[in-house]
Amino acid sequence: MAKADLSAIQREAVQCIDQPVLIFAGAGSGKTKVLTHKIAYLRNEVGIPDDNILAVTFTNKAAREMSQRVVKLIDATASDSRYKAGPIWSPMLHSNGAVQVGTFHSICARILRKEIHHLGYKNDFVIYDADDQLRLLKMVLEQNEYDLDLHPPQHYRSVISRAKNGMKGPVDLATKAKGEEADIFTKYQEALKNSHAVDFDDLLLLPLDLFNNHPKILNRYRKTFQYILVDEYQDTNRAQFEFVKLLAQKHRHICVVGDDDQSIYSWRGADITNILNFEKEFPDAEVFKLEQNYRSTAIILDAAHAVVERNQNRADKKLWTERKGGEAIQIYALENEREEAEQIFNLIQEEVLSNKRRFGDIVILYRTNAQSRAIEDILRRRTIAYKIIGGIKFYERKEVKDAMAYLRLLVNPSDPVSLERIINFPPRAIGETSMNRLRTFAHERKIDLFKSLGSGLEAGIQVKQAGAMKDFKAMIKRYQGLALNKDRGSPAGPVDEYSGMESSSSSHNFGVDEVVTAFLEEAGLIAHFRNQETTEAHDRLENIKELINSIEEFHIENPGSTIRDFLEDVALLSDVDRWADDTNAVTLMTLHSAKGLEFPVVFLTGLEEGLFPLIRMNDDENDEEEERRLFYVGLTRTQDKAYITYAKQRRKWGSNTLETVMSRFIRELPDNLVEWKPLTSKEASKNGSRISSGDSRVYPKVGHPAPVVQGILDDFVIGAWVEHKLFGKGRIMGREGVADSLKLTVEFEGNKTKKLVAKYANLHRL
Repeated sequence: MAKADLSAIQREAVQCIDQPVLIFAGAGSGKTKVLTHKIAYLRNEVGIPDDNILAVTFTNKAAREMSQRVVKLIDATASDSRYKAGPIWSPMLHSNGAVQVGTFHSICARILRKEIHHLGYKNDFVIYDADDQLRLLKMVLEQNEYDLDLHPPQHYRSVISRAKNGMKGPVDLATKAKGEEADIFTKYQEALKNSHAVDFDDLLLLPLDLFNNHPKILNRYRKTFQYILVDEYQDTNRAQFEFVKLLAQKHRHICVVGDDDQSIYSWRGADITNILNFEKEFPDAEVFKLEQNYRSTAIILDAAHAVVERNQNRADKKLWTERKGGEAIQIYALENEREEAEQIFNLIQEEVLSNKRRFGDIVILYRTNAQSRAIEDILRRRTIAYKIIGGIKFYERKEVKDAMAYLRLLVNPSDPVSLERIINFPPRAIGETSMNRLRTFAHERKIDLFKSLGSGLEAGIQVKQAGAMKDFKAMIKRYQGLALNKDRGSPAGPVDEYSGMESSSSSHNFGVDEVVTAFLEEAGLIAHFRNQETTEAHDRLENIKELINSIEEFHIENPGSTIRDFLEDVALLSDVDRWADDTNAVTLMTLHSAKGLEFPVVFLTGLEEGLFPLIRMNDDENDEEEERRLFYVGLTRTQDKAYITYAKQRRKWGSNTLETVMSRFIRELPDNLVEWKPLTSKEASKNGSRISSGDSRVYPKVGHPAPVVQGILDDFVIGAWVEHKLFGKGRIMGREGVADSLKLTVEFEGNKTKKLVAKYANLHRL
């Protein structure tokens, strides 16, 4: 281990191994270096075998980076197959002498691949994404005669996911007098299990069921994972906390690394108390604080700290750097979102031409995806190369999902979501009437849809349609054996229960791309787009070809992998995992997507009350604190220079253009660290207020709960809570006009937005 590369506090954290360890690692403080050096220390100097060390993180990108750094530290060659840094097809959970690095979801998926049969599932389960969940919920609701207008699948997906994140089941919902939700939850879970499928939440919950109900299995994994390291611990939810706690509870060899100031995922179940209360769970824990930042200038760090230190729920710490000084943060107040986008373009042009930046040095961050539209329009018109994270993803394109559904059906014929998606695409004359009869037949005989495909005539389906179903089933069965082939030319495997064919065959030596191409050709998918001879069809066909290329590349990079492994890899990818930082283009992404990244130049856009911080109904202090942490994350992505922009007016809710108010986060920035463009007037400075040129509004000093706007009905400022006799409680989201003509846009509970004339609305300020 290269100890000279570590600071004194980093070295102490690396070498502390005989008790639980909590490392508060601030932004840019070298947490990955500490984790990888600790792994090397455990391996080289403590003597823990490679495959008894488990390192857990949240993205495949982070897992790859960690794996690659470990390889260098232990002097292994980059080509050493034991340390293959693939996103999923890594050596995890295989005792082949490799340090085990992966995400929570990938590690849990690997455990379930081996053990899930103990819970009554097939080991060849499929992983359902959000779209698959909606389709399955729709089936469940229709089968149980729920009105979809009154019972939208989206609502129940949210309810079920929220319950699972809190480790609650249908019984817990039932106790809260939500019997209908509990019933749908129960039936959805039954449908998942009958389909031999799991959703993303189940990937985390089912290992807990396994460990709690099968102590011998838990003890086996405790012995396997002799030392556990967890990255980004502030982002763990309750299930992830229970997972590592169960594994480490006995030997207590656990090291968690994180930063409570960067906890920004409560909306998906992350619990900041996991890191803040770590010492309560492990009273003998040693705590280290990594406060030296190696990324940003002193101005950036001081500004970020000035905002985040206002939060009550945080550990006491402050980042510092040897990079003294730095450029002041530039703040621009623009008239509207179009001017904001134009100004951003001008500043990018200045950075590239005058400051010799690359486009790849620049990132534009925003609170919501919708904000990217105006910025994209400008960059596209001005021919600025850019890449956007969070748009329509390759694997979410319809034609790609259709092709993936075919492949998933090969792996798991019990999957009704995939079957129903492609049974009549391309068209096979199998209409909804025929499918309804098949569903009824399968339900009455308690068999899955795939098995019932050969019984069309018995189900009362017309001869033509019944024949098409039978042919479809036969085609799937023919390709199953080839699809499950572990590798080209590998020995024969077990007989598949559906097809009666061997899972692999020594008599064939087909490439995986050849198998998939032949399968999709026979299925008619490739011909469907090839025969249309339109530009759109051509593009869709190219996407299918690209999918086939990606399968072949995956197989080459991961020898011994199968179609199932590829499908699992895709299911567990995130947007950031697909982001490549080696192209010279401006990056656009949400603030949530940016965590863990860094750029020389950062734009923080849309700093307006109601947008950032984002105002939600019934928000509380915890919501405001998380929004403040999100601002902290955005600003600390900056290496050299930060720009902050906001618009005085922004188009919202269709064609409405609403007046906005500068974000409180700007007002929380110290004056000596920012530069206003144009500069703040002397008169405003004397009053403790900031007025940009042409902006007649006066903003209060830091600490006021809401900006005060001069004029009639000053009680009704943007952000204020009000009550209406008819509509109930709501929040003012916009103002138009003055005096008797003042109109207020109010968002009431239940997502009802109303535009009211203030003089006659009889609103009561809360």
